[in-house]
Amino acid sequence: MSATTGKKSKAPWPTKAVMEQIYNQHLWGGQTHDFYSGEGSHRAEIAEPYVKAVKTFLKAQSCPVTICDLGCGDFNIGRQLVSYASKYNAVDIVEDLIIRNKCLFKSNDIEFHCLDIANDEL
Repeated sequence: MSATTGKKSKAPWPTKAVMEQIYNQHLWGGQTHDFYSGEGSHRAEIAEPYVKAVKTFLKAQSCPVTICDLGCGDFNIGRQLVSYASKYNAVDIVEDLIIRNKCLFKSNDIEFHCLDIANDEL
């Protein structure tokens, strides 16, 4: 119970365990993928308009910007945006996913970090 509000405090959501379970059990689909961030990152009718809008924004900047991608997932979206940035910082809570992304998308312009964006210092 909170001393200031008198209301029962809610336990923190076990985000890391939940996200690991989603990927391990393929709850977002992609049974043939090692990691799959769901249809929002892979279905063309969803992903392409989003990527197009972000690319348009990035191209409109006077110089390349640093991107911080919170919840980078399988990096299917991010990999399409890297060339529009001076630096790309990709963050996710699932350590095995970050290790995989570091191997697949190795570049001097990309950094992958395993962090809990709700609790860790960015």
